[in-house]
Amino acid sequence: MVRTALYEAANVLLSRVTRFSALKRWGLEVVKRRGLKRAKVAVARKLAVIRPLEKPNAIVLGIWRELWESIFCFPSVAEPSALP
Repeated sequence: MVRTALYEAANVLLSRVTRFSALKRWGLEVVKRRGLKRAKVAVARKLAVIRPLEKPNAIVLGIWRELWESIFCFPSVAEPSALP
């Protein structure tokens, strides 16, 4: 489950996040050299060792926040009493 979340975070970072960071730049360099699949795995491995609470970095914390919201914040489902 953690591996899947890290892989998804790498996918989001490389494809959806518009703000550049050192990690994204490094990942895009890996894409050019090795391809997108291997770059996602490489970025996921780097994400696994990032310790955002050690030295909070706004970009890293933003990436983790976007990851958290994309994985765990689902659209709210209508109340059963509100359904016809």
